[in-house]
Amino acid sequence: MPDTPPSAPRPRVVIAGGGIAGIEAVLALRAFAPDLLDVLVIDPGRHFRIPSTAMGRAFGIGPQGDVPLAELVERAGAEFRRARLVAVDADRRTAMLAGGELVVFDHLLVAVGARREPYLSEALAFRGHEDADAVLPLVDDLVARASRGARRTLAVVVPPGVEWSLAAYELALLARRHLWSAGIGRIVRVVVVTAEPAPLAVFGQEATAGVRSILRRSDIELVCGAEVTDWRWGRLDLAVGEPLAADRVICLPVLRGPAIEGLPADARGFHRTSADGAVPGRPGVWVIGDGGSFPLKQGGIACQQADAAAASIARAAGALIEPIPFRPVVFGWIWDGAVGRMMRARLGEALFGVDEGRGLGPPSPEDKVSGRFLTPFLHALGEERERIEAGVPAS
Repeated sequence: MPDTPPSAPRPRVVIAGGGIAGIEAVLALRAFAPDLLDVLVIDPGRHFRIPSTAMGRAFGIGPQGDVPLAELVERAGAEFRRARLVAVDADRRTAMLAGGELVVFDHLLVAVGARREPYLSEALAFRGHEDADAVLPLVDDLVARASRGARRTLAVVVPPGVEWSLAAYELALLARRHLWSAGIGRIVRVVVVTAEPAPLAVFGQEATAGVRSILRRSDIELVCGAEVTDWRWGRLDLAVGEPLAADRVICLPVLRGPAIEGLPADARGFHRTSADGAVPGRPGVWVIGDGGSFPLKQGGIACQQADAAAASIARAAGALIEPIPFRPVVFGWIWDGAVGRMMRARLGEALFGVDEGRGLGPPSPEDKVSGRFLTPFLHALGEERERIEAGVPAS
């Protein structure tokens, strides 16, 4: 009886980063090329967190639990290894991990994100979940001081170069809501000071007009086109204009790229890529999400890059799938504790949708993710957790 020839090994896809873009890529690969690829996710973290839920977390709104990352990756259909990518040799299709371990790949997706660095040294730098627990004590300190009769000001600052600023407006809205609930809404001023020409300018004129209206109704002051240079002695110094009073400051961070050895990068460490994340001169390597050179750093954009890259990899593995062109659409949900507003726009075009939902309660974590595969995946996991907590048997 003739010997059966051994089957060829399946191409190996290594995904560095277990955040939104990384998990979206796993799910897209499984959808586009089932059983054609081996997928390994490497990430040093232990939990999966949705970045856009950090503002609600700061004020105790919404679910506070984090999903174990290893479990999530396994459920998505990939192998997981707790490690950190430090260097890439694209010619040898080899990645080096912290500690020196080498991992061979056929395709590499780098989705490690950007480094978030404080902009104002003495302000609270709100980088996301890691700083969420510090926000409420800061606001409550203002509550205590204002309760003794002194008028106070809370400033939320958007530094120059930050194009995705939604977190600043949501923090201001939630802080205002908390101040009103404490009974001192008229004593504490809340002001957003932004280097943007208009609030959330990336969404277009209709959306920015809507945001202005939201802030005005919430009694939040807005200063646009203001580059803050320093905060000291209770005032924000500006590059142009008179200083602004500010007793406490929450400031969004500035971003720096990951600057992984072996991949071309600009002076700020962001890796040079085409719009969809492909790295020129490095066949089989993509950098998707905040670590790449695409100017808008936002989770939905990262997911769209992940889908485009996954389709290219699936085609290379023999899957019958058409290429997915990268046509970036940006989504955002502002939550002020009472009203949720979803906005979306195709970059470079007019705004084509603004939806409002009143009295619906806080959005679920999954509502703040705009991944083609990740959003329904997280919804399904959330429903499964709810059934387990309620003691309802699986159908």
